[in-house]
Amino acid sequence: MAKKVDCESNNWLADALVILSGMTKVFAASADCEENYDVDDLWISAWTNNGNWVALPLENKTIKGGFQLKYDGQWNDYFSVENPKGIVKKLSGDTIPETGFIYFINSSKYNKLVANNCCLAYLAPDGFILFSPRRLRKAYIGDAWYLNKSHTEEISPWYSPHWEEKALINLEAGTYYHIQGPKEIFKKK
Repeated sequence: MAKKVDCESNNWLADALVILSGMTKVFAASADCEENYDVDDLWISAWTNNGNWVALPLENKTIKGGFQLKYDGQWNDYFSVENPKGIVKKLSGDTIPETGFIYFINSSKYNKLVANNCCLAYLAPDGFILFSPRRLRKAYIGDAWYLNKSHTEEISPWYSPHWEEKALINLEAGTYYHIQGPKEIFKKK
C-alpha cells in the first residue's frame, strides 16, 4: 500500500491530542501511515460527557501554505465569508452564509464522515479545530462549488482548473486548540 500524503501531520496530531487530553478528552490516539482511502487518518479513544469512553475514527485535513486559523485569538480573515479576497472568492452556490468563518471538505467525504460517525480536524500551523461527530453534523452549512486551480505533484501535467462539490463547515462550531506544529508539515508540495 501507498503511504498517506499527510502521514507526518497525522502522527503529530495524534500526539497533540493526547498531550492536550485534559482539554480534548482524548486519552489515546494512533495514526496509520498506510493509505486505505477511508476516513480514518487517526483512531482516537476519548471520554464522553457521561463518563464512558468511545473509540472513533478521525479524518485530519491539514491546511497547507501557512494559513493560520487564528491570529492573536481572532479568526483569520481568510476564512471569513465577508472577505471577498478570502475563501469565498473560490466558492459558488446558494448555501454560502452572509456572516461567519467557514472552510470545506469534499461533499462525498463529508457524507462518508457522517455515515461512519467520524470526527474531523482541521490542522494549521497555529493549532487545530476539532469536531466530534455530533458537532460536525451541526457545523454543516450546505454544499457549494469550489473552483480548484491548484496543481500538486499528485495531479497529472494535463491538469486544468475545475469545479468540485464541497460541504461547507462552520469553523466556529468546532473547538479550537492553540498548539503550534512543526512548520515542515504545512509546506505545499
